[in-house]
Amino acid sequence: MPPRKKEALLDEALERARDGAEIRLPAGEHRLTRDLTKAVSIAGVGARATRIVLDGRAATSHALSLKDLALVAEETALEVVGSAISLERVNITARGSALFVHGGGAASAWDVRLETPRSGGLELPLVEVRDEQSRVSLTRAVVRGRLGIFAHEGGRVRADECRLRAAQGPCVRAHRAKVELERCTLEGSGAAGVYARARARVFLRACALRGSAFAQVEAHDAFVRVVGGSITGGADDGVDAHEGSRIELESVRLQDNDIGVRVIASRARLRDVVVAGGRGAAVVAEQSALVEIVAGELDAGDAAALEAFDGGVIRATGVRCRNRDGEPVFAYDHGVVEVHPGVPARPVPDADACWEMIEAARSHVAQRRRGGDPDAAIAKRLVEVLAATDIATIVAFDHFVWERMAEAYRWDLWAVAYLMNGGCSDDGFDYFIGWLVGQGRERFTAALRDPERAAEGLGPEQEPFSNEDVLGIGVNAYRRLTGSDQVNDFYAVHRRRVRRKLVGKPFDEETVMAEHPALARFWAGD
Repeated sequence: MPPRKKEALLDEALERARDGAEIRLPAGEHRLTRDLTKAVSIAGVGARATRIVLDGRAATSHALSLKDLALVAEETALEVVGSAISLERVNITARGSALFVHGGGAASAWDVRLETPRSGGLELPLVEVRDEQSRVSLTRAVVRGRLGIFAHEGGRVRADECRLRAAQGPCVRAHRAKVELERCTLEGSGAAGVYARARARVFLRACALRGSAFAQVEAHDAFVRVVGGSITGGADDGVDAHEGSRIELESVRLQDNDIGVRVIASRARLRDVVVAGGRGAAVVAEQSALVEIVAGELDAGDAAALEAFDGGVIRATGVRCRNRDGEPVFAYDHGVVEVHPGVPARPVPDADACWEMIEAARSHVAQRRRGGDPDAAIAKRLVEVLAATDIATIVAFDHFVWERMAEAYRWDLWAVAYLMNGGCSDDGFDYFIGWLVGQGRERFTAALRDPERAAEGLGPEQEPFSNEDVLGIGVNAYRRLTGSDQVNDFYAVHRRRVRRKLVGKPFDEETVMAEHPALARFWAGD
């Protein structure tokens, strides 16, 4: 009897499979000739070894998992309608879309490669997500083709640590949709790197955009926020805003573009932005645009650093503006440029300065408090103080707190926290350390020398010894300073990672009381 073809084996396996089944495919080429009408998992032995050739698009309205294989399609590869699909270590080569998600569908992909074949493709994006209930999440993905990612009609896309390249269109196009990119690289776009319009909302965090044929970020009646990262080497402008758009740039470097930031009949806010090496002005406002700039460095070479005309207004505070002829500001045709000196740069606070800030906050609260939680009031006061400084100071204080969190991450202190609070979970121990930091340097350092001194002068009537708010001082001060409600901006771009390792010998809940008789007052009434 001749062996059955592998496409027959795959189709028959899908026919026989029940929902929840796992189908394992060996190395080699397989052919899929039917839609995916069951909730199954299909796993190969590697994207270079197991290859599925699709006979038309594979549509599914059922939960589906694909792992360790490659898909090849002459048109759209996977159409996801109202269901959830997950891809892990999957390569998709498609002349149409690799993923088309709509009808409330969801796709999550890790370590995938989505490509148009070298022979060319159709006029379709590699990833398309459409309608308000549909979403796509990509992590460590490579997306390379004629057109990149297209989100519209309320669709949502999130991409982390991805590399995007689109030869003939934008890497990312958003129409009335939400797109979030974090630590992604967008390069070589045949149009704009990111193109947003029709009330789209786009957030870029710690991303690198380079080499776009048009403006690297272009917005029309849209909101775009870029925090961290760089926008470099474009054939056109770095950022263009049109038709009532709102643009926010923070801690971004724009280099070797035409104009750095062009704002037309729109509004923009820039904070700590650097523009250098451009072929035109650093910032331009026209057609009644309003641009507000705080801090940063704008170097425009032979052009003006700040240029406003046709009713455009630029207000710059604490910004260093330079060009070669020594006249970095140019306003004409009812344009207005206002340049104001900023607050002199503050030295970044060290540990001593941070402890002093905590002591000052404690004194402030002690003098003014009328009831309420004093620990929460201390954290609130520190947020108020830091929000009146700058991002560098906030980041330094946040780092100081997390260094103390790492320093006190010890089993012997956890045992004391367990006794003082009548129990202490993992999160509870973090909040205990936050409380200890908020008590000031003297109690904190004493507790490191002798953990029982954390309880010195205190009794069970003052429980709980917990202050979660201390852990959020940095991010809350940042939100107040910048006016942004995007907490991931702070975590992804500004927070400096502190590694923690729990040290010492774990305590035994059965014997911990006997080992700390000096703390008997905390459980004597039980």
